[in-house]
Amino acid sequence: MRTSIHRRLWGGAVALLAAAGLTLGAGVAATAAPIIDQTTGTLHVLKHETPGGAAGDGTALTPAPGTPTIDGVVFTITQLDYDLNTNAGWTDLAALEGDVDAALVLGGGYTSSVETGAAGTAGEALFENIPVGAYLVKETDTPPGVTAAAPFIVTVPITNPDSTDEWLYDVYVYPKNAVTEAPEKTVSDASAAGLGDPVVYTITSEIPDLNTGQSIDLYAVRDTLAPQLTLTGVTVAFVGTQTGAPLDTADYVVTPTPPAAGADVIVKFTASGLGKLTANQDLQVATTITTFVNEVSATGIIANAPALYPNGPSWGPDITTPAPDPASPGVPGTPVETRWGNISLTKVSAGTDDGLPGASFQVYTSREAAIEGDPNEAVAADDDGDPATPPVTTFTTGTDGLLTISGLRYSEFADGEAIVAPGEPQTYWLREITAPDEHELLAEPYGPITVDGVPVDGELEIENAPANGGFELPFTGATGQWMYPAAGALLLAGAGLVLVARNRRKVQH
Repeated sequence: MRTSIHRRLWGGAVALLAAAGLTLGAGVAATAAPIIDQTTGTLHVLKHETPGGAAGDGTALTPAPGTPTIDGVVFTITQLDYDLNTNAGWTDLAALEGDVDAALVLGGGYTSSVETGAAGTAGEALFENIPVGAYLVKETDTPPGVTAAAPFIVTVPITNPDSTDEWLYDVYVYPKNAVTEAPEKTVSDASAAGLGDPVVYTITSEIPDLNTGQSIDLYAVRDTLAPQLTLTGVTVAFVGTQTGAPLDTADYVVTPTPPAAGADVIVKFTASGLGKLTANQDLQVATTITTFVNEVSATGIIANAPALYPNGPSWGPDITTPAPDPASPGVPGTPVETRWGNISLTKVSAGTDDGLPGASFQVYTSREAAIEGDPNEAVAADDDGDPATPPVTTFTTGTDGLLTISGLRYSEFADGEAIVAPGEPQTYWLREITAPDEHELLAEPYGPITVDGVPVDGELEIENAPANGGFELPFTGATGQWMYPAAGALLLAGAGLVLVARNRRKVQH
């Protein structure tokens, strides 16, 4: 009968300890340990990134080479009201069969013994000289990106797995933790040339790897756009083949509602979305944010970085808020860049420094397109420096001949990186559609022009030849005006003489 009791006791204990990554051998159930002869023990809680291999047995383990520790996790241990110096206390604890919630109710719940410790630089939270008993261990604070291990119960002491006829008062546990990697962000802008063209960002984020029975309590992706970007749309999808239904718009909430310039974009998952994430922990989430550039920054570089909030602790104390706590940065990703600049030119009369007003241009992305001159293919940009006014496709020089065409993607930088392959840079061509007064149109498109920054005013100088190449056409002026009536009178007089001569011949005949 005694052997049967001990089987029941240790069967339940194994279930409770399993949550801590700790198991006891089958021999434990068959052999009764001596009475507990100490009043205190030590609990070591060690944090490693998703430890693998065999489950722990309460003794110190050697982590796999290269397994990083997780520092800064705060643990709180609470002694439960089970008297482990009695068989009845072990019987009550074992009867719970690993149900942590039930352990908090049966047997009187908590006692007054509560201690807190943090995993330091070695990833260990150490609780020394704690009274013999059963303890609820909870992670009460985790660094951003760390998914908390499930609460678990551990006893101090446990039967020594290496010598099952004695107690082990120095207990090591390795609760499972998953560290969520930083989100990865890419930008697609190679097909963009001017203001209003789509600039598309894709943020790929991991789904936390949870313990069995855990569910995701919060998941959100954030992208704080630069003021030069206007949000136009957001879509979310799994990367890979999901279990169950795909993500749809009911599974997440996007704030703000597009369109919005310089938006702090937050994609926060709803209860239905969290359920789908929990069922697909082996997949990733792709958040696609579509924008366009509305103006050029002072440096030409527009950069922004994403952040991932993979759980409630990364969000802040209240997970119901639409935005995270200002003190919670989440898991930040690496910034990506899109680069945009200007063409700044001065229109002058050939051979002089005289600025020419009134010359109008359109911008194209190839010589062929500029020759064809389809207005629908012209690049849109800014001509007045005011982002509140819509972009235009026709640009006209001012009274001093100056013109700045602002809002063209860099020629040698696309999709977040420098373009080095020959023939790939995006160059621009100007087609003159209106000539300055008393000057000829340009006979062919002007280019190629490379945009690589925000140049000073008038950096590029374009000459126009005077009308007719500078030569004067024949014309009638004041000095020649008397000749035309005189010539007319002579012609009339000559015609009259001819008529008189003809009449005389008729009379003679």
